[in-house]
Amino acid sequence: MSKKNNINIPGAGGGIFRVSNEESKGFNFKPIHIIGFTAAVVVIEIILHLYGGALL
Repeated sequence: MSKKNNINIPGAGGGIFRVSNEESKGFNFKPIHIIGFTAAVVVIEIILHLYGGALL
């Protein structure tokens, strides 16, 4: 008879992160959209720091 190898290996990610190839209901953003939105917020912040005092 062969011996059983009882080795327990933890699951990858521990169930914290789930990857699915199915389309979900909700917002789907591409990375370029997130980068563009972040860049727009940075530009608006710079403009407000430079000219914000004049607007108030």
